[in-house]
Amino acid sequence: MTSTDFQETVNVFLGRRDAEETAADASPYESYIISQNNTLHADNKALTLELTQLRSRVEELEDVDDRADSRASNLKGILKNFHEISKWQQEIMDKRRTVIACMQQDLDAYTNRLRFHSRILATMFLLLTGFAFEFCDGSAFALVATCTLIVVPFQESSRLNLPAFSYCLLEQRIHSLEDEITKANQANDYIHEFLDSR
Repeated sequence: MTSTDFQETVNVFLGRRDAEETAADASPYESYIISQNNTLHADNKALTLELTQLRSRVEELEDVDDRADSRASNLKGILKNFHEISKWQQEIMDKRRTVIACMQQDLDAYTNRLRFHSRILATMFLLLTGFAFEFCDGSAFALVATCTLIVVPFQESSRLNLPAFSYCLLEQRIHSLEDEITKANQANDYIHEFLDSR
């Protein structure tokens, strides 16, 4: 066979009108091939457009996912900071309780020593008053008795006027706040475990 036996025609369409004119002159077989080619070309364009849109959507979702991971990481760091701060606050509260208990013990010890010294002073003044009553004249006795009546009540008044440091309402409020803090810390522990599992 020679190349002159087959007649090959290549049609190039520059516009839709040329394609329509050629399709009108073509045989049914050629029309079918042209229509299928047009359909495939349109489908290819649609799929290319859809692929471009999907790629841009994937990039957007990857950006959103990266931002979400960054936010989760930041929240995890913030939560760890809050957890550490909570532990430090608990330690501070424990130390304050210890300091307050030590202060109360010191105050009680001071009060007991003051009471003991007041009793000794009162006993000494009463013995001095009794000695002045037995062995001194009336003016010396009156002087000693007056000093006793001034010093002993003053000492007792000083001892009794020391503050008791008893604040029941404040202590109840502190205990209720500590319970709330404990509940909040337990909730933070659950969140911390949840973020660690992600």
